[in-house]
Amino acid sequence: MMDALAPKQLLIVEDARMVGLHLKKSLEYAGYGVVGTVTNGDDALRQAREHTPDLILMDIMLEGDMDGIETATQIREEQDIPIIYLTALSDVETIERAKITGPFGYVMKPFNERELLTNIEMVLHKDQVEKQLRVSEEKFFAAVNSIPVPLATLDQQGCITFVNPVFKNILQASDDLAGIPITDVIQAVPQGTDGTTEHTSWWSALQSDHHLDGAWTLSPLLKDRVFSDFTLVPFQTGTDSQAGYLLTFRDITTDYRNEQLKKEIERANLAALIEGQEGERTRVARDLHDSLGQMLSGIKLHIDTILSKHASPEHTQPLRQLLDEAIQETTRISENLIPRTLEDLPLKQCVQSLVNNLAPLFEGQIKLVAGELAPDLPYSQKIAVFRIIQEALNNAIKYSQAETIHIQMTLETHAIDLTIEDDGKGFDIQQLQTNHSSHGLKNMKDRAAIINGELTIESSEKLGTLVHLTAPIALLP
Repeated sequence: MMDALAPKQLLIVEDARMVGLHLKKSLEYAGYGVVGTVTNGDDALRQAREHTPDLILMDIMLEGDMDGIETATQIREEQDIPIIYLTALSDVETIERAKITGPFGYVMKPFNERELLTNIEMVLHKDQVEKQLRVSEEKFFAAVNSIPVPLATLDQQGCITFVNPVFKNILQASDDLAGIPITDVIQAVPQGTDGTTEHTSWWSALQSDHHLDGAWTLSPLLKDRVFSDFTLVPFQTGTDSQAGYLLTFRDITTDYRNEQLKKEIERANLAALIEGQEGERTRVARDLHDSLGQMLSGIKLHIDTILSKHASPEHTQPLRQLLDEAIQETTRISENLIPRTLEDLPLKQCVQSLVNNLAPLFEGQIKLVAGELAPDLPYSQKIAVFRIIQEALNNAIKYSQAETIHIQMTLETHAIDLTIEDDGKGFDIQQLQTNHSSHGLKNMKDRAAIINGELTIESSEKLGTLVHLTAPIALLP
């Protein structure tokens, strides 16, 4: 139905003046407005620019230098006006030329008036719908392009169909990305890895879970930037069950670097605290060994000299035994505080010495399985690992009531893997932490933290306890 208050305006371009006049009367009778009837291309261009009609009826054979196809080409270049060709020409060459201009209709002469009016009504409706669609698309893309996060749409095969400017800027892409598989554009690997991870595994994981947390590097060219919160949302258009995917992610470089710096400061403070504790342990251990130990040895020597002259051996034996035990206990305490072997021997031998010293205090078995750990760890890392083993063993011996304690230690090129497991009665970790009585557990976690390690402790009543440490290492040359 035509709107009588705002009739659609048409321009007639027809070289036969009588045909043009007849068309004008028919269109006006049907409720359309006619802005002009012209016979040549130049007048048609002028009328189109002046009136911007809603539709143009264009004859192909025109007066003057331009035919209807050439005239339509110029109009379409300047203005978005739908055109219907009216012509008696039906040869293939003419039709092919006309198709290039994107006409909305092609009506052969002589034409039926009802047929022409039907074509006009359909073309005007189609043009209105397409213009509304273009406005909606423009609004949509304006909104998408203003979103401050990277966004891309993908087809069902994972090939890019659209990216917003933020996405393009992040990827530093100067070319059109449409049609390129997303795995060719984003080669994501977890932040901190050596880059050997298969660069398509992130896409498989995202397709499966539709969300990826963690910290990721997108490509070797963007190794200094970190991204997270990858989200993949399926979408559909029309009756399609699924047309494609919407992909977004977030640049967390600043937050990630700040968090890493915070952790580094915490590690440095913790390392300084533990270094101070180790320094105090070393001082006390040396005082015990060099001062008290030597004093006890001197006392034993003098007592031996005196008692050998004034008492029989059966009377002096208990005193000599007590002194020997005091000297041994002093040595044991000193060794517990700071094993002298740590500075000189590889970690495996230090742990074996610790096991040998603790074995007499444990009714069960302590089993150590360790390969040849060479080259050895730097001292700061070695003492951290040693203290974790020492704390875990002391806890197991004192509280676990276990029959066997297993220690397994492997040292690879870039990491150490340590497991300490007992078959004892276990304990409730959460309750221990709630009661703030887990100083030993905290000490182990602190030791692991300063060497960038990850320590996990699993325990349950009657099932024993498992302490597991993995840590990157810097081997001595």
